[in-house]
Amino acid sequence: MKKTVFGLLVLSLLGVFGCSWLVPMPGQEGYVKIVIHKSALAPESFDPAYIPANAEYVRVRVWHKVTGVNVVETAQFLGDTATIELRIPANTGYTVDAVAYVVTGFPAYGFLLTGGRLKNVDVLAGQTTQANLMLDVWSATFSGDTQITSGEVYSVTAQISHKDGMFDFFRTGAAFLLASLNSYQTLSATLPAPVATGTISQGKITISATAPDVDTQSTLYCSIFAQLRDEWRDPDVTGYVLVLEIPNRQLGERLHEIIVNPPEGGIIIGISQKEDE
Repeated sequence: MKKTVFGLLVLSLLGVFGCSWLVPMPGQEGYVKIVIHKSALAPESFDPAYIPANAEYVRVRVWHKVTGVNVVETAQFLGDTATIELRIPANTGYTVDAVAYVVTGFPAYGFLLTGGRLKNVDVLAGQTTQANLMLDVWSATFSGDTQITSGEVYSVTAQISHKDGMFDFFRTGAAFLLASLNSYQTLSATLPAPVATGTISQGKITISATAPDVDTQSTLYCSIFAQLRDEWRDPDVTGYVLVLEIPNRQLGERLHEIIVNPPEGGIIIGISQKEDE
């Protein structure tokens, strides 16, 4: 996959108290202000970087492995900018994750476009910290059967990679295979129902399903959806879940195609002559 789309997040972490302990104190809180720029509105102090023009929303997750803090917020792009401000306990060692996505299709999904991660972010009371987070596309390979017979079992495999790792973004058992004899390549297409589910391990997904019955040679169109972990849920946003589609139609990639042939064979008719009595 060509990596031609990126994103730049500028994080201003504002402490709201007058002391600067490096360990959390009861009641100490800070604000994480995240300003996300698109196109020419990127700050001059940073190299210009872009996220896809069709991105509608950004979802940010700020979490702490030890304390269990997990704060999620979603913002819509207004023009070329989205701003999120979160209040969290003052502490060191936060991880800030973010994804840019678009909501489309029927039924609707939030399709991931880019994602990024920044580790070891400190939110200190009474201080301001600025950090950069680059959003980048997931690269993925998609392989599997390309020609099968009706009624046979076929398998497809996707391998996801990302500059920040990002394997733990996705739920272990929440990958599912979409397959249809009708193409759903267009972004507004009605999506077929999942035909099988699979697991994700270190970014690798393998799913098997049974080919549909056909009378003539037909094309089966396929893609895999990998769903984000439950920790990414925003209680204020309902009506869709966030998924990474492989191949990624949102970035112009074509659905995987499998030729399905009708079963071979025929009817054997035996004819015998009646013996004379």
